[in-house]
Amino acid sequence: MSTRQHIVFVLLFALFLSNPAFADERKTLFEGFEAKIVSIVDDMTDKKSGVIFLDFGPICMAVYGSNDFAIWANSDDLNFAFDVTHLIRVGENKPFSLNSLSKGNGLKPTNAVEAESVIKSLAKGEEIKLRYYNWPQHSQIDRKLQNPNLGFIYYKATKLFGWKDFGVSHELTPVKLNIYVPTEPDGKGYAHVRVEGNRDLSLGKNFDKYGGGATINVGVESGFGLHKGRWVCKSVELSGNKHLIVRDSNENIVFKELLPSRYDNAITGGETWPVGKTAAMKAWEVAPLGSIEIEGSYGKKVLLYGFRELWKWGVGACQVFS
Repeated sequence: MSTRQHIVFVLLFALFLSNPAFADERKTLFEGFEAKIVSIVDDMTDKKSGVIFLDFGPICMAVYGSNDFAIWANSDDLNFAFDVTHLIRVGENKPFSLNSLSKGNGLKPTNAVEAESVIKSLAKGEEIKLRYYNWPQHSQIDRKLQNPNLGFIYYKATKLFGWKDFGVSHELTPVKLNIYVPTEPDGKGYAHVRVEGNRDLSLGKNFDKYGGGATINVGVESGFGLHKGRWVCKSVELSGNKHLIVRDSNENIVFKELLPSRYDNAITGGETWPVGKTAAMKAWEVAPLGSIEIEGSYGKKVLLYGFRELWKWGVGACQVFS
């Protein structure tokens, strides 16, 4: 997601959980694949419930169980029109309507059976169609919603909250890489490789005219990599008090090191970051469900789903890391 979308999503998440209907004890149990699993414990009854938040760019879907969800605006440019019929469709079935909520900028299904069909289809990794209208122009917007790894996420929720098990696969989907290589002569050597389903993890290969090399990117930040056979880190923190952190799937820190405090010079070599090799080894060990984080203004924890495939591409396709 873009930085702006991430900020809006976080604000929406915070505002939603600040609703008095929710108790004080809330905890994010899982974050990744454009989703969050949040546990909510009622401080009066100790009843435990949960929500899966799914980020679909300008909209967010909140799944409250096997047959209950709502769609919320995830952009300040979107206001769901209250005087038209919004539609959602599963496969080739007849579309059904969504009601505009009187409180909040959101949409809800009209009955539990229809809601369950949507959630089950998404959990199977299928694509559903959504049509909504933006107020006041009443412009029609058609979107296709899909999260290939929702089966994995939903299965976690069934174990945590006792939700209905749809019997769908809870295995992670095989990693796919999107590879961009320019065709212009000036772009020789450059490549940008993204992980499908984990947009915040990517690899950037540098231009041949600047000495090649490649870096693992975390969100909008450039992390560790190799340049002319030397380990480097391009995420410079001038204050000298920010870290690159790698965690395993249980949130245990397996690597934590201060970021460089000076800029690396891509032409002359400049400062190296030898601990980058250790960071790479630890990231490999805890992938795909460990995480990596570069502290700072735009820092966020990013799953290492796809890290090994990116690394293998760097080794096999261009001998960057060999």
